[in-house]
Order: sequence, then structure tokens, then C-alpha cells
Amino acid sequence: MPDHPLRSSVTDAAEGCHTRGAVPSVLLVDDDLLNLGQMAGAFLEAGWDTVLAHGGVQGLRRFAAGRFDLVVTEVVMVDKDGIELILAMKAARPTAPILAICSDGRLPACQVMQLAESLGADASLGKPLCRDALLGLASALVEEAISPTASNDLS
Repeated sequence: MPDHPLRSSVTDAAEGCHTRGAVPSVLLVDDDLLNLGQMAGAFLEAGWDTVLAHGGVQGLRRFAAGRFDLVVTEVVMVDKDGIELILAMKAARPTAPILAICSDGRLPACQVMQLAESLGADASLGKPLCRDALLGLASALVEEAISPTASNDLS
């Protein structure tokens, strides 16, 4: 996959930080192009500003270069797994909302998702992803991050 992000608008990724009334932005990270495309389609159809990263290395690079309202990352990836990615992202931006996704593999997905949440993911979903559950949880995480209660907790 080329190193160019798929965007739903022409805004620069660095300008993607959400404020009330603005279009929310999401960074999608997965090493499976089919899953990445399916997630991108759902977010784009829902009106999100969407940036794709094929794998953890590219995901970390895109995260460092931009500001996103939400990161959705696969946990099990070949080049840099989602656990490493979550730890690095939370170290750089502790309040960045992260949604971890995972399917059953060497370990049951529920164990991997519990680990991801214990290390900083704000929520997790198992695959196969349900479009409505993905978008609903994504919206809830962004709303929680920008709510006055969340802002006061950070002061």
C-alpha cells in the first residue's frame, strides 16, 4: 500500500483534531488490507475524516505526524503489534482515545483485548466487526474525550 493516506477531505492530518461541530478524524491501523478497507468504508460513509496506516510502523509514523480524535488499531500485526503501538501512542499523548480490535489467533481475542485495555486502550472490539458497533463505540469515545467532564478531569 502506498504511503499516502486515504482522506475523506483535503485537510492536513495535523489539523484533524476534533472540536464540537467539526468532522471527527480517525487513524485506522491494520496490516490486513481487507479489514482496513472495510473499516475505512464505514468511517468514510459516516462522514469521518479518515487516514489509513498499513501496519504498526506506518501507524506510529502517521500518529506522530497528525492529530486524531481517535485511533483504531488491530492488536496483532506483523511489523509492530498493537500493544507496542498503544504503549507508544499513550506515552506520546496520554489522552488520545484508542480503540483496540482483535480476532482470535494464538490467544483468544478476549485475552488480547483485556491486555490492550490494561495497557492503555480505551475500549476494544472483537472481529468480525459490526459496522454499527464500531461506529457507535468510536463516536462514544470521541464524545467522552471532548465532554466537559473529561476536560475537567484533565485540569
